[in-house]
Amino acid sequence: MKKICFFSANFENSGGTERVTSIIANRLVELGYDITIISCISGKKSFFQLNPKIKLDRLYKNCGGLKFNLTAAYKLRQKIKEYDFDYIIDIDTIHSFFSIPATIGLKTKVISWEHFNFYSDLGIKRRKLGRVLAGKYADRIVTLTNEDREAFLENLDVRSKIDYIYNPTPYLNEKKSLCESKIAVAIGRLTAQKGFDKLLDIWKKIEEKDSEWELYIIGSGEDREKLLSQKESLNLKRVIFIENTKNIKEYYKKASIYLMTSRFEGLPMTLIEAQSFGLPIISYDIKTGPKDIVNDSEDGYLIENDDKEKFADKFLELSQDREKIQKFSQKAYENSKRFKLDSIIEKWKEVLK
Repeated sequence: MKKICFFSANFENSGGTERVTSIIANRLVELGYDITIISCISGKKSFFQLNPKIKLDRLYKNCGGLKFNLTAAYKLRQKIKEYDFDYIIDIDTIHSFFSIPATIGLKTKVISWEHFNFYSDLGIKRRKLGRVLAGKYADRIVTLTNEDREAFLENLDVRSKIDYIYNPTPYLNEKKSLCESKIAVAIGRLTAQKGFDKLLDIWKKIEEKDSEWELYIIGSGEDREKLLSQKESLNLKRVIFIENTKNIKEYYKKASIYLMTSRFEGLPMTLIEAQSFGLPIISYDIKTGPKDIVNDSEDGYLIENDDKEKFADKFLELSQDREKIQKFSQKAYENSKRFKLDSIIEKWKEVLK
Protein backbone atom coordinates (compact mmCIF):
# COMPACT_ATOMS: atom_id res chain seq x y z
CA MET A 1 0.00 0.00 0.00
CA LYS A 2 1.52 3.31 -1.12
CA LYS A 3 1.63 5.98 1.57
CA ILE A 4 0.84 9.42 0.16
CA CYS A 5 1.06 12.81 1.84
CA PHE A 6 -0.68 15.86 0.39
CA PHE A 7 1.07 18.93 1.79
CA SER A 8 -1.18 21.99 2.09
CA ALA A 9 -0.93 25.53 3.44
CA ASN A 10 -4.18 25.14 5.41
CA PHE A 11 -6.64 22.44 4.45
CA GLU A 12 -9.41 24.14 6.38
CA ASN A 13 -9.69 26.65 3.52
CA SER A 14 -12.64 26.39 1.13
CA GLY A 15 -10.87 27.17 -2.15
CA GLY A 16 -10.66 25.26 -5.42
CA THR A 17 -7.24 23.84 -4.48
CA GLU A 18 -8.64 22.16 -1.38
CA ARG A 19 -11.75 21.04 -3.23
CA VAL A 20 -9.79 19.27 -5.98
CA THR A 21 -7.40 17.69 -3.48
CA SER A 22 -10.32 16.27 -1.51
CA ILE A 23 -11.79 14.71 -4.66
CA ILE A 24 -8.48 13.09 -5.67
CA ALA A 25 -7.65 11.96 -2.11
CA ASN A 26 -11.08 10.39 -1.59
CA ARG A 27 -10.81 8.29 -4.73
CA LEU A 28 -7.22 7.22 -4.01
CA VAL A 29 -8.28 6.00 -0.56
CA GLU A 30 -11.05 3.97 -2.17
CA LEU A 31 -8.39 2.37 -4.40
CA GLY A 32 -6.33 1.30 -1.39
CA TYR A 33 -3.80 4.13 -1.03
CA ASP A 34 -2.91 5.30 2.48
CA ILE A 35 -3.59 9.06 2.45
CA THR A 36 -2.57 11.77 4.92
CA ILE A 37 -3.09 15.50 4.43
CA ILE A 38 -0.63 17.66 6.35
CA SER A 39 -1.17 21.42 6.63
CA CYS A 40 1.43 24.02 7.52
CA ILE A 41 -1.07 25.61 9.90
CA SER A 42 -4.48 24.61 11.28
CA GLY A 43 -5.81 21.87 9.00
CA LYS A 44 -7.28 19.59 11.67
CA LYS A 45 -10.61 19.56 9.83
CA SER A 46 -11.71 19.90 6.21
CA PHE A 47 -14.27 22.23 4.64
CA PHE A 48 -14.98 19.52 2.07
CA GLN A 49 -16.16 16.01 2.87
CA LEU A 50 -13.32 13.51 3.30
CA ASN A 51 -13.29 9.74 3.56
CA PRO A 52 -12.85 8.94 7.28
CA LYS A 53 -9.79 6.85 6.40
CA ILE A 54 -7.91 10.01 5.42
CA LYS A 55 -5.72 11.32 8.23
CA LEU A 56 -5.33 15.05 8.91
CA ASP A 57 -2.25 16.52 10.58
CA ARG A 58 -0.41 19.83 10.79
CA LEU A 59 2.97 21.37 11.49
CA TYR A 60 1.65 24.32 13.52
CA LYS A 61 -1.56 25.32 15.24
CA ASN A 62 -0.61 28.84 14.18
CA CYS A 63 2.74 30.50 13.48
CA GLY A 64 4.71 33.63 12.72
CA GLY A 65 6.65 34.16 9.51
CA LEU A 66 10.33 33.85 10.54
CA LYS A 67 9.81 30.97 12.94
CA PHE A 68 7.68 29.23 10.34
CA ASN A 69 10.27 29.64 7.59
CA LEU A 70 13.18 28.44 9.71
CA THR A 71 11.56 25.40 11.23
CA ALA A 72 8.85 24.15 8.86
CA ALA A 73 11.19 21.93 6.82
CA TYR A 74 12.48 20.28 9.99
CA LYS A 75 8.96 19.74 11.34
CA LEU A 76 7.85 18.31 8.00
CA ARG A 77 10.84 15.95 7.95
CA GLN A 78 9.81 14.60 11.34
CA LYS A 79 6.29 13.95 10.04
CA ILE A 80 7.67 12.20 6.96
CA LYS A 81 9.74 9.89 9.14
CA GLU A 82 6.81 9.26 11.47
CA TYR A 83 4.40 8.25 8.68
CA ASP A 84 7.04 6.71 6.37
CA PHE A 85 5.56 8.31 3.23
CA ASP A 86 6.39 7.05 -0.25
CA TYR A 87 5.34 10.34 -1.84
CA ILE A 88 4.75 13.90 -0.70
CA ILE A 89 2.60 15.94 -3.07
CA ASP A 90 2.99 19.69 -2.64
CA ILE A 91 -0.35 21.41 -3.23
CA ASP A 92 1.48 24.46 -4.63
CA THR A 93 5.00 24.69 -6.02
CA ILE A 94 5.87 27.25 -3.32
CA HIS A 95 5.98 24.38 -0.83
CA SER A 96 9.17 23.14 -2.51
CA PHE A 97 11.03 25.34 -0.02
CA PHE A 98 9.97 22.89 2.68
CA SER A 99 9.43 19.50 1.04
CA ILE A 100 12.68 19.30 -0.89
CA PRO A 101 15.04 19.92 2.06
CA ALA A 102 12.75 17.83 4.28
CA THR A 103 13.24 14.75 2.10
CA ILE A 104 17.03 14.88 1.63
CA GLY A 105 18.42 11.42 2.23
CA LEU A 106 14.96 9.84 2.61
CA LYS A 107 13.14 7.46 0.26
CA THR A 108 10.17 9.84 -0.03
CA LYS A 109 9.69 11.27 -3.52
CA VAL A 110 8.49 14.86 -4.05
CA ILE A 111 5.74 15.69 -6.53
CA SER A 112 5.20 19.43 -7.04
CA TRP A 113 1.60 20.09 -8.11
CA GLU A 114 1.14 23.46 -9.80
CA HIS A 115 -2.35 24.80 -9.10
CA PHE A 116 -1.99 28.23 -10.67
CA ASN A 117 -0.11 29.05 -13.86
CA PHE A 118 3.55 29.65 -14.59
CA TYR A 119 3.09 33.36 -15.27
CA SER A 120 1.30 34.20 -12.02
CA ASP A 121 2.87 34.52 -8.58
CA LEU A 122 -0.26 35.98 -6.86
CA GLY A 123 1.92 38.73 -5.41
CA ILE A 124 4.33 36.31 -3.74
CA LYS A 125 7.73 36.50 -5.46
CA ARG A 126 8.90 33.40 -3.62
CA ARG A 127 6.40 31.36 -5.65
CA LYS A 128 8.57 31.88 -8.76
CA LEU A 129 11.61 30.66 -6.86
CA GLY A 130 9.61 27.67 -5.69
CA ARG A 131 9.07 26.70 -9.33
CA VAL A 132 12.79 26.98 -10.01
CA LEU A 133 13.51 24.74 -7.02
CA ALA A 134 10.87 22.21 -8.08
CA GLY A 135 12.22 22.16 -11.63
CA LYS A 136 15.67 21.19 -10.42
CA TYR A 137 15.05 18.95 -7.44
CA ALA A 138 11.50 17.58 -7.34
CA ASP A 139 11.02 14.06 -8.64
CA ARG A 140 8.09 15.21 -10.73
CA ILE A 141 6.07 18.33 -11.56
CA VAL A 142 2.37 18.10 -12.37
CA THR A 143 0.77 21.10 -14.09
CA LEU A 144 -2.92 21.59 -14.87
CA THR A 145 -2.56 22.19 -18.61
CA ASN A 146 -0.20 21.31 -21.44
CA GLU A 147 0.23 25.05 -22.07
CA ASP A 148 1.61 25.43 -18.55
CA ARG A 149 3.80 22.35 -18.91
CA GLU A 150 5.36 23.92 -22.01
CA ALA A 151 5.87 27.21 -20.13
CA PHE A 152 7.93 25.39 -17.49
CA LEU A 153 10.05 23.71 -20.15
CA GLU A 154 10.58 26.92 -22.13
CA ASN A 155 11.43 29.20 -19.20
CA LEU A 156 13.23 27.00 -16.66
CA ASP A 157 16.03 24.48 -16.52
CA VAL A 158 13.65 21.61 -15.76
CA ARG A 159 15.41 18.43 -14.71
CA SER A 160 12.33 16.87 -13.12
CA LYS A 161 9.85 14.72 -14.98
CA ILE A 162 6.90 16.91 -15.89
CA ASP A 163 3.32 15.97 -16.79
CA TYR A 164 -0.01 17.70 -16.97
CA ILE A 165 -3.21 16.34 -15.44
CA TYR A 166 -6.54 18.13 -15.64
CA ASN A 167 -8.62 18.72 -12.54
CA PRO A 168 -11.72 16.53 -12.37
CA THR A 169 -15.25 17.82 -12.29
CA PRO A 170 -16.92 17.31 -8.90
CA TYR A 171 -20.20 16.69 -10.75
CA LEU A 172 -20.07 13.15 -12.08
CA ASN A 173 -23.50 12.19 -13.37
CA GLU A 174 -25.56 15.35 -13.42
CA LYS A 175 -28.30 15.94 -15.97
CA LYS A 176 -27.62 18.57 -18.60
CA SER A 177 -29.19 21.98 -18.21
CA LEU A 178 -32.19 22.45 -20.49
CA CYS A 179 -30.72 25.83 -21.52
CA GLU A 180 -34.19 27.28 -21.96
CA SER A 181 -33.89 30.23 -19.57
CA LYS A 182 -32.62 33.71 -20.31
CA ILE A 183 -30.06 33.54 -17.54
CA ALA A 184 -26.28 33.86 -17.83
CA VAL A 185 -24.16 32.94 -14.84
CA ALA A 186 -20.64 33.75 -13.61
CA ILE A 187 -19.23 32.14 -10.48
CA GLY A 188 -16.15 32.79 -8.37
CA ARG A 189 -14.59 34.66 -5.51
CA LEU A 190 -15.23 38.40 -5.72
CA THR A 191 -11.60 39.42 -6.19
CA ALA A 192 -9.65 41.36 -8.82
CA GLN A 193 -8.32 38.12 -10.34
CA LYS A 194 -11.80 36.98 -11.39
CA GLY A 195 -12.46 40.14 -13.39
CA PHE A 196 -16.11 40.70 -12.49
CA ASP A 197 -15.50 44.43 -12.94
CA LYS A 198 -14.78 43.69 -16.60
CA LEU A 199 -17.93 41.59 -16.84
CA LEU A 200 -20.09 44.42 -15.51
CA ASP A 201 -18.69 46.75 -18.19
CA ILE A 202 -19.54 44.13 -20.81
CA TRP A 203 -23.02 43.62 -19.40
CA LYS A 204 -23.67 47.34 -19.74
CA LYS A 205 -23.17 46.94 -23.49
CA ILE A 206 -25.49 43.94 -23.47
CA GLU A 207 -28.27 45.68 -21.54
CA GLU A 208 -28.21 48.53 -24.06
CA LYS A 209 -29.28 46.04 -26.77
CA ASP A 210 -31.14 43.30 -24.86
CA SER A 211 -33.93 43.83 -22.37
CA GLU A 212 -34.59 40.24 -21.25
CA TRP A 213 -31.46 38.31 -20.25
CA GLU A 214 -30.31 38.35 -16.61
CA LEU A 215 -26.81 37.89 -15.21
CA TYR A 216 -26.26 36.04 -11.93
CA ILE A 217 -22.87 36.66 -10.28
CA ILE A 218 -22.40 34.09 -7.54
CA GLY A 219 -19.66 34.35 -4.93
CA SER A 220 -18.30 36.18 -1.91
CA GLY A 221 -15.14 38.17 -1.40
CA GLU A 222 -13.42 41.42 -0.59
CA ASP A 223 -14.55 43.23 -3.77
CA ARG A 224 -18.27 42.77 -3.15
CA GLU A 225 -19.02 46.37 -2.14
CA LYS A 226 -16.86 47.75 -4.94
CA LEU A 227 -18.73 45.63 -7.50
CA LEU A 228 -22.13 46.59 -6.09
CA SER A 229 -21.12 50.24 -6.35
CA GLN A 230 -20.01 49.68 -9.97
CA LYS A 231 -23.36 48.06 -10.74
CA GLU A 232 -25.15 51.16 -9.42
CA SER A 233 -22.91 53.60 -11.27
CA LEU A 234 -23.51 51.71 -14.54
CA ASN A 235 -27.26 51.67 -13.78
CA LEU A 236 -27.46 47.93 -14.46
CA LYS A 237 -30.98 46.59 -14.05
CA ARG A 238 -30.55 42.86 -14.61
CA VAL A 239 -27.47 41.88 -12.61
CA ILE A 240 -28.12 39.82 -9.49
CA PHE A 241 -25.41 39.17 -6.89
CA ILE A 242 -25.77 35.94 -4.89
CA GLU A 243 -23.61 34.96 -1.92
CA ASN A 244 -21.44 31.85 -2.17
CA THR A 245 -23.51 28.71 -1.70
CA LYS A 246 -22.92 24.97 -1.40
CA ASN A 247 -25.97 24.44 -3.61
CA ILE A 248 -24.21 25.90 -6.62
CA LYS A 249 -25.30 23.16 -9.01
CA GLU A 250 -28.87 24.46 -8.95
CA TYR A 251 -27.64 27.66 -10.60
CA TYR A 252 -25.76 25.73 -13.27
CA LYS A 253 -28.99 23.84 -14.00
CA LYS A 254 -30.98 27.08 -14.15
CA ALA A 255 -28.61 28.92 -16.52
CA SER A 256 -28.25 28.80 -20.31
CA ILE A 257 -24.81 30.43 -20.82
CA TYR A 258 -21.69 30.66 -18.65
CA LEU A 259 -19.41 33.75 -18.74
CA MET A 260 -15.81 34.20 -17.55
CA THR A 261 -13.67 37.35 -17.65
CA SER A 262 -10.84 36.39 -15.27
CA ARG A 263 -7.49 38.14 -15.53
CA PHE A 264 -5.62 34.85 -15.10
CA GLU A 265 -6.31 31.26 -14.06
CA GLY A 266 -4.64 27.89 -13.74
CA LEU A 267 -7.36 25.53 -14.90
CA PRO A 268 -10.65 27.27 -14.04
CA MET A 269 -12.86 24.81 -12.20
CA THR A 270 -16.00 26.82 -12.91
CA LEU A 271 -15.55 26.26 -16.66
CA ILE A 272 -15.16 22.52 -16.09
CA GLU A 273 -18.23 22.52 -13.86
CA ALA A 274 -20.25 24.57 -16.37
CA GLN A 275 -19.42 22.08 -19.12
CA SER A 276 -20.55 19.23 -16.87
CA PHE A 277 -24.03 20.75 -17.01
CA GLY A 278 -23.81 21.38 -20.75
CA LEU A 279 -23.53 25.15 -20.56
CA PRO A 280 -22.12 26.99 -23.58
CA ILE A 281 -19.20 29.15 -22.40
CA ILE A 282 -17.99 32.57 -23.45
CA SER A 283 -14.58 33.28 -21.93
CA TYR A 284 -11.57 35.49 -22.38
CA ASP A 285 -8.67 33.47 -23.81
CA ILE A 286 -6.34 34.12 -20.90
CA LYS A 287 -3.38 32.22 -19.51
CA THR A 288 -4.09 29.47 -18.70
CA GLY A 289 -6.90 26.97 -19.01
CA PRO A 290 -9.81 28.26 -21.14
CA LYS A 291 -8.39 26.91 -24.40
CA ASP A 292 -7.97 23.48 -22.74
CA ILE A 293 -11.68 23.48 -21.93
CA VAL A 294 -13.57 25.55 -24.51
CA ASN A 295 -13.57 24.49 -28.15
CA ASP A 296 -14.05 27.79 -29.95
CA SER A 297 -17.21 27.96 -32.07
CA GLU A 298 -18.03 24.34 -31.15
CA ASP A 299 -19.21 24.52 -27.54
CA GLY A 300 -18.60 28.18 -26.81
CA TYR A 301 -16.45 31.16 -27.73
CA LEU A 302 -12.92 32.21 -26.77
CA ILE A 303 -12.48 35.98 -26.93
CA GLU A 304 -9.17 37.85 -27.12
CA ASN A 305 -8.43 39.21 -23.67
CA ASP A 306 -10.05 42.59 -22.92
CA ASP A 307 -11.97 42.79 -26.21
CA LYS A 308 -15.19 43.87 -24.51
CA GLU A 309 -16.95 44.75 -27.74
CA LYS A 310 -16.45 41.28 -29.23
CA PHE A 311 -17.38 39.61 -25.95
CA ALA A 312 -20.69 41.49 -25.87
CA ASP A 313 -21.31 40.86 -29.59
CA LYS A 314 -20.74 37.10 -29.24
CA PHE A 315 -23.06 36.95 -26.26
CA LEU A 316 -25.80 38.79 -28.14
CA GLU A 317 -25.27 36.55 -31.18
CA LEU A 318 -25.53 33.36 -29.12
CA SER A 319 -28.31 34.49 -26.78
CA GLN A 320 -30.59 35.26 -29.74
CA ASP A 321 -30.03 31.87 -31.42
CA ARG A 322 -31.74 29.10 -29.45
CA GLU A 323 -30.75 26.48 -31.98
CA LYS A 324 -27.07 27.34 -31.57
CA ILE A 325 -27.37 27.37 -27.77
CA GLN A 326 -28.74 23.81 -27.89
CA LYS A 327 -26.05 22.71 -30.35
CA PHE A 328 -23.27 24.19 -28.20
CA SER A 329 -24.86 22.74 -25.06
CA GLN A 330 -24.84 19.18 -26.40
CA LYS A 331 -21.20 19.51 -27.50
CA ALA A 332 -20.20 20.96 -24.13
CA TYR A 333 -21.86 18.06 -22.32
CA GLU A 334 -20.07 15.52 -24.52
CA ASN A 335 -16.70 17.27 -24.21
CA SER A 336 -16.97 17.41 -20.41
CA LYS A 337 -16.26 13.66 -20.29
CA ARG A 338 -12.54 14.53 -20.52
CA PHE A 339 -12.79 15.77 -16.95
CA LYS A 340 -14.56 12.76 -15.43
CA LEU A 341 -12.83 11.52 -12.30
CA ASP A 342 -12.01 8.00 -13.51
CA SER A 343 -9.86 9.20 -16.41
CA ILE A 344 -8.09 11.74 -14.20
CA ILE A 345 -7.35 9.13 -11.52
CA GLU A 346 -5.79 6.80 -14.08
CA LYS A 347 -3.21 9.51 -14.83
CA TRP A 348 -2.50 9.99 -11.11
CA LYS A 349 -2.02 6.24 -10.72
CA GLU A 350 0.63 6.37 -13.46
CA VAL A 351 2.43 9.18 -11.63
CA LEU A 352 2.32 7.22 -8.36
CA LYS A 353 3.70 3.96 -9.77
